[in-house]
Amino acid sequence: MFRLSALAIALLLLTASAAVQAQKTTKKTAKTKVVAKKKKMVTPKPVEAIYTEPLLDVDGGKSLYMGQTGDKLMYEVNAGGQVYDFIITIQRPESDEYRYSFNWEMTAPVNKSGHVNISKKGALDSKKYVNYFTGGNLTLTDASTVWMTGENFVEMPDKKTTMQLDNNEPETFYRKDEAETEQVIKYKGKDIKLDIFKVDNDKPGADHRQVWVQGISSFPLIVKMDLGWTIRLKEIQ
Repeated sequence: MFRLSALAIALLLLTASAAVQAQKTTKKTAKTKVVAKKKKMVTPKPVEAIYTEPLLDVDGGKSLYMGQTGDKLMYEVNAGGQVYDFIITIQRPESDEYRYSFNWEMTAPVNKSGHVNISKKGALDSKKYVNYFTGGNLTLTDASTVWMTGENFVEMPDKKTTMQLDNNEPETFYRKDEAETEQVIKYKGKDIKLDIFKVDNDKPGADHRQVWVQGISSFPLIVKMDLGWTIRLKEIQ
């Protein structure tokens, strides 16, 4: 009768154990790959539908604010020596026709309030901006406010774009890469640095106009302007 030596038996047992271990490792690796693949497929909901991602961290310690329904955006305005707050409360768009909706109020000494709807056409396809509010309800169908339009934003890689601010003639604004690239604000009580860029019309004196914008196409919030009067985002509550 054929018999296995003690050494052969030991080798067979060692080989069988190694095979079982390899099989377990293979199953674990396969499971890990499946999990990783599943994570890759997870995508955030569109910002347009409902603001779901209030803050997204990016490299270099900067942040991109994505907006959230109910957030209060506190801007400080200095116009003709009058200093007051311009407060925006983000609302969910009232219908599919609108890209943005918000309530607003201006504190003393102005003491005005109202509501604004910005149509998708105004927010995405226009190059016009409204920066003066008289109070009450306002619907913008061919212009934007508070946010840079999609048309202007997509031209930023070319370093220039045409913008029409209020009743001024359309003019060319140039992206200034050497300018500020961040702005510190309070976000829910914490200091953060917003990732921003500046566009400038390169004109002298009273005609000089500058606009600073958050650097993300899905929520291109205007965080600061100098149009002969100034407005600056200081806090988000």
